[in-house]
Parts: sequence; C-alpha cells; structure tokens
Amino acid sequence: MESRPSRWELYPPLTSEEISRTQSKLPSLQLSPLVVQLLANRGYREALEIERFLRPLEIDKLPNPLLMVGMSRAVDRICDAIARHEKIIVYGDFDADGVTATALLTIALTFMGAIAEPYVPNRITEGYGINVGALNTVAARGAKLIITVDCGISNREEAQAATDLGIDLIITDHHHLPSELPDVICINPQQHVDGCEDFECLAGVGVAYQLVRALITCIREREPTRFKGKDLLRLRDNLLGLVAIGTVADIAPLKGANRSLVKHGLAALPRHSLPGLRTMLEFAHVSLESMDTERIGFVIGPRLNAAGRLEDARTAYQLLMTEDFREARELAQKLEAQNRRRQALTNSMTDQARERTREMPDDAELILLHSPNWHSDSGNPLGVVGLVAGKLAEEFGRPTLVLAPGQDDSESKGSARSTADFDIRDALEQVKGLLVRFGGHKAAAGLTVKNENIEELNVRLCELARARVHGATSQPIHVDSELPLSMVTYDTLEAITELAPFGAENPTPLFMAHNVHVLDAYHVGATAHLKLMLADRTNISGAGIEAIAFRMGHMLDPIKRDRRVDILFHIERREWRGDSHLQLRLRDLHISQ
Repeated sequence: MESRPSRWELYPPLTSEEISRTQSKLPSLQLSPLVVQLLANRGYREALEIERFLRPLEIDKLPNPLLMVGMSRAVDRICDAIARHEKIIVYGDFDADGVTATALLTIALTFMGAIAEPYVPNRITEGYGINVGALNTVAARGAKLIITVDCGISNREEAQAATDLGIDLIITDHHHLPSELPDVICINPQQHVDGCEDFECLAGVGVAYQLVRALITCIREREPTRFKGKDLLRLRDNLLGLVAIGTVADIAPLKGANRSLVKHGLAALPRHSLPGLRTMLEFAHVSLESMDTERIGFVIGPRLNAAGRLEDARTAYQLLMTEDFREARELAQKLEAQNRRRQALTNSMTDQARERTREMPDDAELILLHSPNWHSDSGNPLGVVGLVAGKLAEEFGRPTLVLAPGQDDSESKGSARSTADFDIRDALEQVKGLLVRFGGHKAAAGLTVKNENIEELNVRLCELARARVHGATSQPIHVDSELPLSMVTYDTLEAITELAPFGAENPTPLFMAHNVHVLDAYHVGATAHLKLMLADRTNISGAGIEAIAFRMGHMLDPIKRDRRVDILFHIERREWRGDSHLQLRLRDLHISQ
C-alpha cells in the first residue's frame, strides 16, 4: 500500500462585494479583507456570529450551568455531602482532559470545605471508565459519593454496581450518549437544553468547570459571605488555566463556550499559583507567560498524557496539585523522562506498523493492525496505539485501527483514528456484536475485542469503509487563501491573530503560494528538516523570507535541482537570542510544474 498524496483545496474566494458587505455591517471591528475571508472559511458570515466569535463572552456571561440536565440535583447532593463531611471521590480519566478535570474538581471541592480525594484509574490494568474493582476500593475507603469527570456515561452496569454498594454516583462526561443512560445523576452537554447550546462541545474539564460554577452560585446564595473575593479570583485563575489545557489537549472544537474558556484560560495561566505547571515548563524551556494553544498541544498535553500512557496518570495529577517546589521538580523530571520514552516507543511502533501497512494491497480502504509480539518487543504499547493509529491514518489516508494485547490473553485493546469521510464510532456501533466494549467520537475511538473476532472485525469494517469512502484517492488539505510573499508582514500576522485562539474547527490560517523561487536550501536537525530562503515575483528584489520545513529533508535534492516550488504555509514570529523575525512554517511542498 502506498501513502495517499495530499490534495490542496482552496476555499472559494469571496467577491469584493461580499467583503465590503461584511465590513459595512461591522465598522467598529475594522476587518481587513483577509480576515473577512478567514471568517467565511470557518463558517462565520453574519454580523452577529462574527462579533461573537471575535469577542467571546466573558465567563460570567456564559449560560447558567444550572440549566443543564442533572445539574441542580448534583449540586444539592454535593452540598449535602459537604455539610455531612462525607468523603467525595473525584473519579477521572488518565488522559490530559481527565487529569486536569480531576485536579480542577478536587481543588474546587476542597476550597468549598469538602473532603475530596482523587481516583485516576490505570490505563493498563483498569482501562477506561468506571470499573467494579475501583468501586470496591473506594467503598472500602468510606466513600459515600463519587463524581466522575470525563468518563462514565457508558458505564450503566458499573453505575448499578455503585448503587448496590451504597454509593451515590454523579456522572459528568462529554462523550457520545449511549442508547440507555446510567440510572444515576448524569451531566453531559449532549443532553440538549435550550439556552445551553454553547456548552455542547465542552471537553470533560469544561463540564467539570460548569459544575464548579453552579456549586459556587448556590453556596453563595445560601451563604453570601462564605467566600472572599480575592480567594475566588485566585481559584478562578487556577481553574481556568486547567480548563484551557484540558480543552486544547483533548482537541475539543474551539467554538461556543470553549472559545471563551480557552481565551480567558490562556490569559489566566501566567497567574497560576501552583508550582507544578511552571516547573514542568521550565524543563521544556517554555514559560507560562508565552503560553498559547500550540504550546499546550505540543508541550503540556503530551507530557501530561505521557504518565497515563506508560505508567500511572497519578504522576501528572500530583504534579498539577503539589504545593511543594521540590516535589514539583521531581515530578517534572519524571514526566520529562516518561515523555521521551513515549516518543521513542511511538516512533518504534510506528516504524513497525508502517512497514506492515506497506505490505497491504492498495485497494484496502481500511487499515487494521494487530501484533501479539508488540507487548514483548516494545514494552506495553497500549498507551501509544492511538498515536500510532493517528500517524498511519494521516500518512495513508485511510481509517486505521491498531490493536495490542490486553491484560486478558484472550482479548486485545486498541484505538481507532479515522478520516473526515468515515464515522468510525458509527462503524463500530454496526459491528458491536464482535466487540467487548467500545466508545469514542466520529474521528477517534477505543475498543476491546476478543482475539478470535479480530479477523471478522477486519472484514466487516473493510466492507463498511468501501461502501462509504467511495474510492477516495487523496486526503484534502483545506487552504484559506493564496497569499503573495510580499504580504507576509507583521501587519498580516497581527490581523490573523484576531482569530486566536486556534485549534480544532478554528485552525491556524494556512496559505498557498505558487512558483516560489528557492534562493537557498539546506538541512537542519541532521537531515530530517529543511531551512529555506524563498522569494516570489512580489518580493524578488529582497533578501527573501525564511522558511522551515519539518520532516521534509528528503526533498533537498529535487528542490536544489528545480529551484521552483509550490508551498502551503503558516506565518509565525520566530524569536532567537533576542532577534525577532517572521518565518514561514511549511505544511506541504511540491515541485512546481
């Protein structure tokens, strides 16, 4: 099987009349034509939705969380638990969203006077979601109330087990709603409520934050002098920073409430008072003051996830929670080492998986890989199968499932990553008779399957993929606009930054330029990457613009031979040793025809 080449798809350019019409409706915003085009590409064409997008709501202007299904009942039960000094267990997940949500709710409940303890399951030995063993453990610890964050909505049987143990359960989650909800209090923004549409894309940490908002509102109504203003502000800064991290790391769409939460969370991060985050970033040579969504996605998220992927996510939780600088340093060092191990394991497994994929026939519309040897060859791979599946899906342009042995020798567990034209969760729903369990979203899912069913699972999923994909030959890359290099200026960068924060469903603007002249090109990072100096007919008389092309080192010889390229690029500011200049970060590159 050969990898499928990327296909560049340019958004339809607006006419000058369409641009002028939008500008005239919003004169106070002084929108440039380029920004109007970028907004249209993201689906924002009407004045009200543009203004709302560019000026996200303040946090206290978001919908009242008490309107959400189950919220009032949850608040009453938690307030009773606080009054009775009952032990509350915050039951989380082992990824960055779950860990930040666990930390957030534990911090907030403790602030409110609750006896709150975390429980973060082990990915390898316990798996995702609520498990009966964990319920027995927390019952033995005297827990009377469990609040889940980022999990539980599909655990109907386990919820009944909690009830049988005499434990009240409140589920807060954001994942796909099953056909039958657990028979307990459930808070999930996918339970539609008029007036709460802004909440529908919340990550798990965002749902937990709405619970905190509702609790504070109700407690202050009952006891107006309960909290001091400065204490609430400090709490809010710490919690909003965690919301921004968990939301971005979980690749939740940056629209509705998420856009407000991430924007204000990024602003709050420099005021985060606990030492763990700052210490972790020191090891990564990044500061909280320079934090943006890209650094969350590539620096914070992977490090928080590394603990749960390889060992125990409680290391990440402890780092977020510690108030001791020495402990923060020890935990940060441990996470840094785990992240390096995670990178090495991911690269090793991806190389093996890529070779096996290349042996598959070109007409295969779905990739399913399973190896009983991965456990012994690479250490336990269950923590990185999702990363491997994502890399293969992107490279080969096909839905991909990667399975590895579970704790039970008769079962395998794995992750699926899909393409834009194939709903992997819906596909798994259609073959659920072959699965022990599954869950997830349209683009990503997790599953457990009996080994004896893997071959049939592959056949059935391939049939579904062939029926829906319709023989696609390449993966589209959506391009915002053609942009001459003379427009790569600080003014342009400032204009497009108006659309930040960037992330899922609001990607960093991507531009195209054709027939660009390569003034110079050379390898950096050994031979893996390229540094180029570029010019086109609009700036040919200048010194050229610097560009970096990651993982394109293999293109050096053809580039030097032809000297003309077509490029897709982002514009970014590069700062190095006191120097600041603009740089193009190339997303893709073709030799000009």
